[in-house]
Amino acid sequence: MAVKVLFGGEYSTMSANPFEFSPVAVNGANTHKPSTVTAPERRRRPRIRVHWPVLLFRNQMAGAIATITQDLSSTGFYCLSAVALQPGEVLKCALKVPFHDPNGKHLDRNLECSARVTRVEPQENANHFGIACHIEDYRFSELVLRQC
Repeated sequence: MAVKVLFGGEYSTMSANPFEFSPVAVNGANTHKPSTVTAPERRRRPRIRVHWPVLLFRNQMAGAIATITQDLSSTGFYCLSAVALQPGEVLKCALKVPFHDPNGKHLDRNLECSARVTRVEPQENANHFGIACHIEDYRFSELVLRQC
């Protein structure tokens, strides 16, 4: 379900699904279109560049891999990790998602999800790997308050 929302003096379409992102026009320019034309976009869902903390839990392992998302779509996310994961590996993840509070408090919700690693890319910095994950299932856990 999409609704019209006033954003910066202009109306924009926003989805009721928190993972469905619509392009937002800022000063008359679409922020999702690149300034130069390169290869055509191969993804089915638009991505948004957000840097949210995420914990990745491997099967049967006690320790978590702490990282930050580089981008997010309605079906997955991309992050950097010092740990090389395997394509096809299923992870339990916890994303800390900020949201608006009309009283001005800084609030987060924890999004717990099951995600499958779809791609692992060695980075120029040999100590890190780009990890692409497909979200297979998710749920919001209880509200978490952050100190102002």
